[in-house]
Amino acid sequence: AHLTLAGERVSILDAAEVPPDFDARFSAARRHYLYRIISRRSPLALEARRAWWVPKTLDHVAMHEAAQRLVGHHDFTTFRSAHCQATSPMRTLDRLDVTRNG
Repeated sequence: AHLTLAGERVSILDAAEVPPDFDARFSAARRHYLYRIISRRSPLALEARRAWWVPKTLDHVAMHEAAQRLVGHHDFTTFRSAHCQATSPMRTLDRLDVTRNG
């Protein structure tokens, strides 16, 4: 199936039946995030709403090495909003990769 969300196409690759009390936000066992950083001199045009632009050359190897300090079980109290609804600030990051494409 193909859906549109905020002007972007969304593809459903798999679906499964869940109990009626399942809540996608609070019942999810894991989450996967992808952040795009585009490092170039010219500002973003087509990707402006889908990526972060940095007008300098970035060292992705150094960024990956530094990011490994976040892997593991940590207290993220400092990063929480004053209105955070999560029951605990403790989070486990199983993997964090910084890679270069292109």
